[in-house]
Amino acid sequence: MDRKALLGKGTFKQQTVRSLKRLCKENGIRGYSKLKKADLCLALNDQGVQAPPPPLDTFSKKELVAMLKTLLELQ
Repeated sequence: MDRKALLGKGTFKQQTVRSLKRLCKENGIRGYSKLKKADLCLALNDQGVQAPPPPLDTFSKKELVAMLKTLLELQ
């Protein structure tokens, strides 16, 4: 099982502005440096970029424990 499958589907709104700008840079989107978060999300969506999984700090302790158990069972 890969990390994305374990963490689930993310959205751009769950990401920080810094990570959104990094995604814009990695995907060749120009003119992103002065955009606000909502505009960064739109630019990434318009280019068909898939949102990364949600950051780990958005999960509860219970969810993190469940993911860890799943990982240990797979080994």
